[in-house]
Amino acid sequence: MDAPDEPHPMPLRPLLWGLLLPPVWLSFSLAPAALVQGSWPQHMVLALLGGFMGATALALFLDRKMGPPGHGPLVAPPVWWWIAPAILAGLGTSILGSEAGNVMLTWSDSLAAAPEPLPVMPPKWQLALLWSLVNPVCIALVLHGVTQRTLAGSYRPRTAMLGSIIAGAAVIPGPFLQWAAILALPVWLYRHTRSLALALAAFLPSAQGYLLDLFGLGPGVPGFDVTRSDQVLFQPIWFDLLGAALLAVGVFPFLRAFHGPPEVDRP
Repeated sequence: MDAPDEPHPMPLRPLLWGLLLPPVWLSFSLAPAALVQGSWPQHMVLALLGGFMGATALALFLDRKMGPPGHGPLVAPPVWWWIAPAILAGLGTSILGSEAGNVMLTWSDSLAAAPEPLPVMPPKWQLALLWSLVNPVCIALVLHGVTQRTLAGSYRPRTAMLGSIIAGAAVIPGPFLQWAAILALPVWLYRHTRSLALALAAFLPSAQGYLLDLFGLGPGVPGFDVTRSDQVLFQPIWFDLLGAALLAVGVFPFLRAFHGPPEVDRP
């Protein structure tokens, strides 16, 4: 079991740096797209690609030069085969998180109106590159490499995890509860391993909608990838049970491995 949290001082600077940097990063990421608004959709995609990558590089640079002290992230997981169960667990959280988003939609006064279709849609491969690869990688770098690193260096482990989940879910478009549920897994894995690869493996399955659409591999499940603008669709029970099973199978080896000190002893 994890060792009990020990009291930590509550300095203000790491809190502000860790929680305010993600929305600032998002603003800088979207700025290039605002400059080309109204142009061809392909230009918007290219602007977003450049914006996310540029803002992420700037955030990491500023964190290295000006950020509070703390253990930096590591790329590789302690055990490489852990990538496989992380992906399985990530598939489970993407299913369960989607259902959490459906529940949150029922609390809304009204459903969001469907966006007007663009006169010319960007190529599907560009959308897949942007939203299924570049965007989730950038989110992971900022969320774990800056926010969680900063909070973990100054606050109790559970406080740092909660702050990281809130900060991440607040900057991802969509129902807050959905993304908070999805981010809990990669934040937990990063807490114990400091591995960006492991956290990203658990997060990527939730961002593959455009990639599945590119290859025509969407499962066609109501409430998951089949939605309606005038009604909340809930996922079938069997699909929710599948998500729970994938999460349980994927998390099991980590529960066994983390049964001891709260972090893997890595330099």
